[in-house]
Amino acid sequence: MTWGIAQSIGGIINNYYSVSTIDNTQYTLSLSTTAGINVGDTMLIIQAKGASMNLSNNNSYGTIQDYNGAGNFELVEICDIQGNIVYLKTQLEKNYSAVGLQLVSLPQYSDVTVSSVLSCDPWDGNAGGIVVFKASGTVTLNANIDVSEKGFRGGSHFYATTSCNAFTNYDAYHYDLASNLGARKGEGIVAYTNNDCGRGPQANGGGGGNDHNTGGAGGGNLSLGGNGGDNDDPGTWRCKGYNPGIGGKDLDNSQGQVFFGGGGGGGHSNSSPNPYHGGNGGGIVIILADEIVGNGFNIFSNGQDGEDGIGDGGVGGGAGGSIFLDINTYSGALLLNAKGGDGGNGDGAASVTNVNTDRCFGPGGGGSGGAIWFSSASLPGGITSNLNGGISGVVSGSTHTPCLGLTQGAEDGDLGIIDFSNEVVMGRKINSFCQNNPLLDIGNDTILCPGQSVTFTSNITGSYLWNDGSSNIDLTTSLPGQSLLIVDDGIYIWCDSALVTIDAPPSFDLGDDLYLCDGSSVDIIAPTGYNSYLWSTGETTSTITVLTQGEYKVTIGGTLCSASDSVNVWEENFVDPFDGNTYDLCEYGGVDLVAGPTSGSYTWSNGSTSNSLNITTPQELTVQITSANGCENTSAVEVNSCASIGIPNTITPNNDGENDFWIIRDIYSYPNNQLNIYDRSGRVVYSASPYTNDWKGDYQGQQLPESIYYYNLELEPGDAPQTGTITIIRE
Repeated sequence: MTWGIAQSIGGIINNYYSVSTIDNTQYTLSLSTTAGINVGDTMLIIQAKGASMNLSNNNSYGTIQDYNGAGNFELVEICDIQGNIVYLKTQLEKNYSAVGLQLVSLPQYSDVTVSSVLSCDPWDGNAGGIVVFKASGTVTLNANIDVSEKGFRGGSHFYATTSCNAFTNYDAYHYDLASNLGARKGEGIVAYTNNDCGRGPQANGGGGGNDHNTGGAGGGNLSLGGNGGDNDDPGTWRCKGYNPGIGGKDLDNSQGQVFFGGGGGGGHSNSSPNPYHGGNGGGIVIILADEIVGNGFNIFSNGQDGEDGIGDGGVGGGAGGSIFLDINTYSGALLLNAKGGDGGNGDGAASVTNVNTDRCFGPGGGGSGGAIWFSSASLPGGITSNLNGGISGVVSGSTHTPCLGLTQGAEDGDLGIIDFSNEVVMGRKINSFCQNNPLLDIGNDTILCPGQSVTFTSNITGSYLWNDGSSNIDLTTSLPGQSLLIVDDGIYIWCDSALVTIDAPPSFDLGDDLYLCDGSSVDIIAPTGYNSYLWSTGETTSTITVLTQGEYKVTIGGTLCSASDSVNVWEENFVDPFDGNTYDLCEYGGVDLVAGPTSGSYTWSNGSTSNSLNITTPQELTVQITSANGCENTSAVEVNSCASIGIPNTITPNNDGENDFWIIRDIYSYPNNQLNIYDRSGRVVYSASPYTNDWKGDYQGQQLPESIYYYNLELEPGDAPQTGTITIIRE
């Protein structure tokens, strides 16, 4: 409908569309039909069910575990229609699932008069149960608005065909239908259909009475429904029932939810096939207007009274529904009613009829009062409210007079609740997945090299807020990360972002200087995995092989940026430390062989790793030399015995430090030598094998006299001995 039209309304003004699927990313809804919906329409999206609850077979049964969107609602604008899929203009402010989700048309007026009773289609498990409209001016009531009994459905009558057992107590919180052991539960915000019989509450739906003939419980809203009553039979062998329905749970609306009144639970029935059911909960009224003139009329969202049991347990009353008034000014008297339905019959007697018997069948519990919510912070003037809980049923029609008028433990529903300071929200963030929406575009994702910057600019006029806190139309940045802009044009909020990536040049190091060993080649290796390579030689591979010394440079390209490094290559020519020379052991102390400086590493054929060796015996050696620069070479050297060893013929052992010992030059070249020294009589005065230049003219620790002595020296076993004389002089 069009703004600016003064109009009279009554009957049913809303259309209801059940949502089969919802995409909370692209903000699309799949409907069975989109007939009557147009691009640009504002509608109400509201989720009635979908919560999860505790299913344990104990007193925690029915406790809400997660609302999963149940009770959430807001206004939406239709941006596009593709077949049976509608696209929303803006992102949703709240989260939703498709369970119990519906779209409701939102008639809009300037001034409007309710001239005949205004109501709605009843909730059918998928849609309905709501009156919602908006007026830019005044809403005048010349008739009532009534959504009583349009909410969650009471537990339907189920006729159990089995006989009871006088000795068994059926106390489970849920039964399947085929068991015949429990009446149906009232409907609540949980989409739970399996094992939907028995005393446990179905969230805010009242529990059904258990076998035998116990009463159903009242439904709940923001407060608790009343429990059903017991069947206390006076006969010893008769069936009793001490597990009636448990009242519907009280719901939490702290996140701004609105709920249907919970349905009342059925009473256990095995005597009457005549259908009777738990009371339906009240529906939902949402009015958005500048002013409302009450004129003493009513807005009703009452729960339905539970019907009488006919020779069986009574049924629970439905809970009061919800009335939400987002209105600035209130004029005249206005009566708001969201009371709970009574347990038992519908005329207020609330009894369980049990004609011609003395049994005390369980009465039904009363439904809780509903919820009234104002957008104002306090109660407006001229408002009268009725949020009473329904009263419980009593035993009636029994010939067992002590039972008459008793509740048998059945309870009244709790008083409903008034809340303040809420609002009907509507999303303002544009849905970018709707092709009909113009989009904010600040520019594309950008890759920068270090030191570069990029400027992003808004293409939509409004107030600007960048994620760095600035409020200009554009943003210049050189920092990595998302640059996000929010533009508020006064009606909608537009968002766009662009990613800045800093393409840091490749971080690499060609390493230390390299060396060419005696004309060999060397590989210069750059890190792999980059886009391009360019060497100072003109080569474009990640690795090059060089043969000459010099400086070599490579430039490596990344996604956008590049970096360079260079390395020096030097030639190293091997100098043989021994150059093919041979050495003779003709000097005292042996031969020192020096292979190179201490900065290299050395491995001799005799196992030594020193850079130098002292050699005292004839031998051939090789040494592997690794220079400090990593070049490797091998050198060979030969150490020979001295050709002449020089045997002196005189010693002067007078302890003057000169010629005190008989020193045979280079005797150590012959480590296997054997020496014998004789006096003139042929007596051996000294013997050594090998001789080590330590004889100073003594025999058995005593000085030998001055005289001539004779020696016999074999340099190697089997060699011809060298002989001669030694003269001892002791001056």
